Amino acid sequence: MPRWPGIRGKEAAPTEELFGGAPPANARFPVIELPGYTGEMESMSIDAEQPDLFTQTENPNRLWVKDLEPGTDISGPFALTHMALKPYTGGKFLQVKLGDKTGRVAAVLWNGAEEVYPNLDIGDIVDVQGKVDTYRDKKQVVIRRIDRKEDLDSLDPNDFIAAVQADVKGIWEDLKAIARTVKDPHLLELLGKFFKDEAIVDAFLRAPGGKQWHHGYIGGLVEHTLGVVRNCVAIAEQYPFIKRDVLVTGAIFHDL
Repeated sequence: MPRWPGIRGKEAAPTEELFGGAPPANARFPVIELPGYTGEMESMSIDAEQPDLFTQTENPNRLWVKDLEPGTDISGPFALTHMALKPYTGGKFLQVKLGDKTGRVAAVLWNGAEEVYPNLDIGDIVDVQGKVDTYRDKKQVVIRRIDRKEDLDSLDPNDFIAAVQADVKGIWEDLKAIARTVKDPHLLELLGKFFKDEAIVDAFLRAPGGKQWHHGYIGGLVEHTLGVVRNCVAIAEQYPFIKRDVLVTGAIFHDL
């Protein structure tokens, strides 16, 4: 990651210089409801034309994980996100998770697991034939056949990568708008350097917020960050003794 130059003197540049141009004055963010909190978030202006990185179109001929229902026969490609060979009384079975951009589903192969296991790796795109069943009240695919897919040219990689469903451009603009409310000149300039660094911003907008526990999808980091920042703003409104500028800046940078 590029190093940021040192902060200049106490007099910070205007926010339109730090954040890339004078913004239109029409944006508002929703109020965060907390017990005893009756204030309203101040109206803030936003700018920045960011590319729409996350628009997804769905293949109407494809069966997505989110649409799987018990009793459904499946035949098609999925990402292999987990795999383990497990013992049972009749031998060994293959326990896997199959995924696409809409989610993940558990799956199991009972027959021929030991022969199949050495030919697969986590991260493979696999062709799967099977049927959706339930196990302990959760959906599970019972696999009849699973093979690594060798010809990937006909596939869209975005079909297998989960991405944020919200408007990423709107999230980014709201985050920038809150950053503009910081009054400390040193923190404001530091924030400006972040928001104007195209390489860092591009990576930030594409990064997941985590690997498993929360926001584990493309664009999850910026979505998670905005949620944390909004909560910090609401808390600062509730408790005036808190150093709001430090809190907001720390919230924006907390997962970088």
